Amino acid sequence: MKTSELAKLPLNQTIVQFNKGINKVEADPDPGMRAILKSISLDEEGCYKILLDFSQHEEFNRPLGKTNYYDKDHQPTETWFQMSYYERDKAKYELYVMGDDDVMDLVETSALWGEFLKTGQMDYVAWLENELLTLRDIAQSGETII
Repeated sequence: MKTSELAKLPLNQTIVQFNKGINKVEADPDPGMRAILKSISLDEEGCYKILLDFSQHEEFNRPLGKTNYYDKDHQPTETWFQMSYYERDKAKYELYVMGDDDVMDLVETSALWGEFLKTGQMDYVAWLENELLTLRDIAQSGETII
């Protein structure tokens, strides 16, 4: 999903998964890794700053780490998790990308969230309230829900 499209969605502890596009930008995460999307902001030069939290997905992410960090012998033998800054940054990692960069996709965490995303609406709570009111109307009318 392009960053500019992702920025339009409501952030409700949204889980994202990095795709192969992450290899095209300067970033630490590898394809397949997951994080919680905390915020997205657009600067005056058209660059998006994305704040991510990797701390809740470490166990899932560790096997996906590529050995593309160099050790003291200048060999690519270490992963991002072995870097000294990983522990410091994992809960508040900043990623900078352009609006047309496609580096991550949404992970549907529930059927309701997936239904909501398909509607294209911007307010998840309002959508949920509308769904609830519709169900209440159906229940009061005695209609059968299939």
